[in-house]
Amino acid sequence: MIRSKQITFFATRSDITIVMEKIELEFEIEYIEMGIFDTIEHFRYSSIKDISSIGTTNYGNWISLDNRFMIVNKNMNVNFREVIQQKGGTRYAVDPMLNLKSVELSTGGIYAKKNDVLIAGRLATVNDNDFSTPLYKAILAVIKKESKKVNTVFIGHEAEKKWKDGWRLVTSETSASVYDIT
Repeated sequence: MIRSKQITFFATRSDITIVMEKIELEFEIEYIEMGIFDTIEHFRYSSIKDISSIGTTNYGNWISLDNRFMIVNKNMNVNFREVIQQKGGTRYAVDPMLNLKSVELSTGGIYAKKNDVLIAGRLATVNDNDFSTPLYKAILAVIKKESKKVNTVFIGHEAEKKWKDGWRLVTSETSASVYDIT
């Protein structure tokens, strides 16, 4: 049975690194960059610290095209989907659709194109199995411990400082300020 789960959070590089380093001590995991690519080659990272772009985003929307990762068991064979292009050719999708034992981590972060804006991140899984469920629950538990819950979202300690300093915490930087975390 597929039971979708997701949470929204606001985190800086420091905030998300603290969370994931604790998980890396408990689980043998890797981070696989998600997206649609020109080749079947994909980027694998053994630690959150190895991903230089964590903590910033070039997109003003939380469902962005950067810093989206599948967290999988270390050395797992990653499956890809062929995506036939309308203009010809094939691209390759790397996502949880064919990688059922995975959890999605989209980190959001400081919006690179505007000052004082922090874009939301997301932790999600649509897969209920012996890897995804315990990993999701473990990450959620650390996020809860290392964050402040405001309404339905979690805010990391450094992100909370930015928020108190007047930063906008948003899912989309184009949204009216009435949709900011208050």
